[in-house]
Amino acid sequence: AYQFDGSSAVGGLGDSLQNVTGNPTNNSASFEIWLRPADLTDSDVVFETGGVIDGTSFTMTDANGNGLADDIRFTVRDGATKVTVAANLGLLLGNVTGEFFQVVGVYERNLDGTTDAVRLYINGVLVEEDQSAVALNDWAGNGDTGLARVNGGMNVSRMTAFEGEIAILRFYEKAMSASEVQANFSAVSGA
Repeated sequence: AYQFDGSSAVGGLGDSLQNVTGNPTNNSASFEIWLRPADLTDSDVVFETGGVIDGTSFTMTDANGNGLADDIRFTVRDGATKVTVAANLGLLLGNVTGEFFQVVGVYERNLDGTTDAVRLYINGVLVEEDQSAVALNDWAGNGDTGLARVNGGMNVSRMTAFEGEIAILRFYEKAMSASEVQANFSAVSGA
């Protein structure tokens, strides 16, 4: 696993995923991360790509006001259209900093021909889905990609660099199905 100490000097991955051959950012995509936070004291960026106007990110925040940054948020933004799905890891996992856990964010473009879907899975289980967006067509701009830090610009504000470990980061140029997410979880966890 890669260890991150909260320093913004490490974790930059370089170009936006928009600059990958064929520009996959105008199509469905899935992001899988296995992580173990070191603490829950501040709002951290786990992964981001694309920038301020068009971008995708995983962040850990204190969304429910319990004093712990134990809420994971998967945000996809295309211009003025922004969709966030979230889950309280403390309720789902208990000890958030104890073991590695899987987080999967899925963006499915034009699910029914017009509406886009954004899904969040924790340890192979769908925990939230939003199918309200109709104009969420480009999930990354030209800002650089950051792992455990902001690298250029980000679609949400007031985030610090991640403290903890990240063991796996996978990017898929498709919307993963629930069975594929579960299969990945089982393959790594043995469950």
